[in-house]
Amino acid sequence: ETGLSVLVNNAGVGFGRETEFIETQDQLEEIVGVNHFGTFLLTQLLLDDLKRANGEARVVIVSSSLHDPSTRKGKTDTQDQDGDQTGALVLPNFPEGILQTKDGYDGFQAYRTSKLCNIWFTYELQRRLEKESVKVNAVSPGFIPTTGLTRRSGWLGVFFLHYILDPWRYIGLGITRSPEEGAEVIVQASTSEIASKGGQYFHLPKGKDKIEPISSSKESMDKEKATKLWEISLETCKL
Repeated sequence: ETGLSVLVNNAGVGFGRETEFIETQDQLEEIVGVNHFGTFLLTQLLLDDLKRANGEARVVIVSSSLHDPSTRKGKTDTQDQDGDQTGALVLPNFPEGILQTKDGYDGFQAYRTSKLCNIWFTYELQRRLEKESVKVNAVSPGFIPTTGLTRRSGWLGVFFLHYILDPWRYIGLGITRSPEEGAEVIVQASTSEIASKGGQYFHLPKGKDKIEPISSSKESMDKEKATKLWEISLETCKL
């Protein structure tokens, strides 16, 4: 029986300026419900197929640099200005806060929580597949405002992202990336030798044509939290 050689978990829900609180059919907050629990469930259902692949199989989980608070604060470590480690965590009271409720809902917080969970899941899955020929990596495709991920930004937000912010990349400026560059990260993580180790986090540096491994946040490296998230995910997905 033929196995599955590559699984790319790229489907996701984004956030906008005033993201509405929405629940899935399973009563999960939608962004984390789709971006993490959906990814977790689909991967678990396909694990046996991946293990049957001819040669090495790959799992690529699309995360984001937004999993790391220092990305927005412009810092290189995970401390705030007063040296407070807690202040720089996405989930300082983990596991509380993984799934928000309608009261005080914050779509941006939900999104970066989901991307942090993606990386915890990547590392934990690779540890559990250590003796298997399945390699699991996470990637950051960069900020790509011209995909459907920005559809909740409202018409003014979409106009700004598509026609004012994004065009700067055509002259080598700005922070946005093209859909082709984002796809290149995924393709290389799925096929290249550089991603054959597993348990890594990759991006494509601007101006380069090969992906490179980079460090994810200190919070994402917490093995105990990754294991706890795994247990929560099994229970949530009824596995």
